[in-house]
Amino acid sequence: MAAAPTRSVDPITTDPYISLGRLGHGVYGYVDRVAKKDGSQTVYARKTVKITGDSGPLKKETLNNEARILRRLRHRHIIRILELYTHRNELSIIMLDVAEMNMAEYFQEVESLTDFEQRSSMTNTMQAWPVCLIQAVDYLHEMRVKHKDLKPDNVLIKDGSVILADFGISKDMIDEETTATKSLQPQGTPMYWAPEVATTGRKGRATDIFSLGCIFLEIGTVFGAPPGTLAQFYNFRETNDTRAYSCCRMKLVKWIWYLWGFWYTHFKNSHNYAFRDYVSGVLELAFLMLDPNPKTRITSRQLVVMVHCKELYYHVRIKPLACVGCRDGSILTGSSIQLHSVYKGYEKLTYPSPPELALSSESIPRTWEEVKRLWLKSHMWWDDQVED
Repeated sequence: MAAAPTRSVDPITTDPYISLGRLGHGVYGYVDRVAKKDGSQTVYARKTVKITGDSGPLKKETLNNEARILRRLRHRHIIRILELYTHRNELSIIMLDVAEMNMAEYFQEVESLTDFEQRSSMTNTMQAWPVCLIQAVDYLHEMRVKHKDLKPDNVLIKDGSVILADFGISKDMIDEETTATKSLQPQGTPMYWAPEVATTGRKGRATDIFSLGCIFLEIGTVFGAPPGTLAQFYNFRETNDTRAYSCCRMKLVKWIWYLWGFWYTHFKNSHNYAFRDYVSGVLELAFLMLDPNPKTRITSRQLVVMVHCKELYYHVRIKPLACVGCRDGSILTGSSIQLHSVYKGYEKLTYPSPPELALSSESIPRTWEEVKRLWLKSHMWWDDQVED
């Protein structure tokens, strides 16, 4: 059993760990795989940052904050932190889980495969991820923690399971009313920023949800389309010399419609409803998370309600594919949270044929709210509801 977590930065004269190889690098430092010099066979991940005279205090405070937050988080899909120490001019965090790769690398590997069996094996593993990610983010938000840099690079994959990592810019939410913190220079990855972050610098739980929606859309793309489609999506998003999700909102709608059309075309005469419904469900949830308006964007708790709701097909098409802990969790027993949205039935929706028509079509409404009216049967923010 691991020793009790260190509660402050402990300076040491001899580094007790030996590096086994680099895993990656980030804004403040690098991550490597390590083991203890005492001969222990346990392998850890170590995040290390250089402490310099002019920026050391800021870096040290940031890493201390990361460690303090992570020490009190206990979730199967959130990385565990064990130790924090300084050695010479470096500050290090020792973490329990060492993953085989991150989600971005996983996507790249899947995209490179042309063998059907190999690709299917990897995409089948991905089926558990949506619900597990929802449960992990909901846990963070219920603990009043926001990640602030959700992206595929910061989702680790270990034994096929997802693990949220790199809380280097995470902070407790101390504003009871808005759960948002204003920063004149927001940190994180602009590619996955919510629109409100890019324009105002404000980051609340809603910004995590937008970033999660980006991840869902990439999961749906890799899982539900031929090799090379993720790269096509990357290029398709380019708008005014940027591929950031927040800058191409209606292209996101077109892409969702394209993927829907792709799967509807392939399965309209098939009885494999489970496969079709899974892809459609992931994309439906992505659309609700990518809402450019943070006030009407779905919350993590509302996402949990939707995937656990027995009246919605996510309960039988998506939730059962999650890990046992997320699939069988009963945290919402007796919940009275209102459903955020309900989609129209398949027979009430139209699909592009051929699917590629969606990418150049002008028939898609010009605003996000108009698309909601086109696709949704009900929405908690509407005074009136659409007849099915």
